[in-house]
Amino acid sequence: MANKNTLHAALDAVRHVTDPEPPWQDIIDSASVLVGADAGLVLMFSTDRELLFMEQRHIDSHAVQEYREHTHAQDAIRDAAFDSAAGTWTVSTQILSQPERQKHPFYDYLHRHRIGEIRSLTLQHGAHSRAAMTFHRSAPLRRTATAASQMEIAEYSRALISAVSERQRIAALHFEAIDSALLSLDEAACLVTPAGRILQASEVATSLLRGARMIDASGLCITHLQPAIHHGLRHALRQAAQGASHVSYAAPVSWGHALRLDISVAPPVYRVGGETVLFVRLASRTTFATPDPDCLARFFGITHAEARVLAALVAGHSATDHAAMTGTAERTVRNQIASLLKKMNCNRQAELVRLASLMM
Repeated sequence: MANKNTLHAALDAVRHVTDPEPPWQDIIDSASVLVGADAGLVLMFSTDRELLFMEQRHIDSHAVQEYREHTHAQDAIRDAAFDSAAGTWTVSTQILSQPERQKHPFYDYLHRHRIGEIRSLTLQHGAHSRAAMTFHRSAPLRRTATAASQMEIAEYSRALISAVSERQRIAALHFEAIDSALLSLDEAACLVTPAGRILQASEVATSLLRGARMIDASGLCITHLQPAIHHGLRHALRQAAQGASHVSYAAPVSWGHALRLDISVAPPVYRVGGETVLFVRLASRTTFATPDPDCLARFFGITHAEARVLAALVAGHSATDHAAMTGTAERTVRNQIASLLKKMNCNRQAELVRLASLMM
């Protein structure tokens, strides 16, 4: 039964939901005591019902493993509550009739693991994900909770939902700030799961992905119709999820054009708990881009005329081409190239091009 002490303990734990790494085990434990449950979980799913995050307390390890591996796909409570607003309670004994429960594989899972009842509180109903806290009991709760107890549980539910919402608000502001900074560099960002499910993306990021044919028809998943590119992308996402450093991947868009993805594990601000979220930085790349001559002149300490020649070499033009385009004597252009080789400590024109590419 809920009381003031258990309510205060539960509310104290909720205040840490906005911490960089929320103490979900303490939050679950205190909430379980408040509602009179034997065990509890926090679950997060993508909108296509992919299990993103699962934190549990006092649940048998075999039941946890079985749920993670396949039972989450048969979760009748999840399905019943999937479109529910935050604050909605769903009870396992109320969503299906007794004959339906006897035939449903999820209820067989509950029976085998001696779970008599599950009560689930929807915490978040977002555009790209759903989150809930669920409470397990070995037997259905038969006694009626007192009015005071119901009020305390309702107060706790509101506080928990508000804290989760605030965490999401902070993450959204953080993402918008980063994306705005990238936009000034003609780049964009998105957050995805290791399976490529998009959790958040700016309009520019979505446009870049569509232009590269790297997003499905629903707009919810990074993919590609060409199997080789699709598998390469999936491999890059898995590598980034497993490693500490970032992974780069480039997908062809058209001749001379590509979309570059720099992928790394997102910081804790973008996560609810222990789920893996990947931060993807997107940039359009083209072989037709050339460095700015003024930047080349300043960086390498060369004249502006030499910088224009260097930019032409990067663009793939020969000395003859540049001379013809600028109305300069070819001999003059070749003398400028010789000067560039000396000033930039290079032996071949290819080395000049590689150094100049630093400025792109």
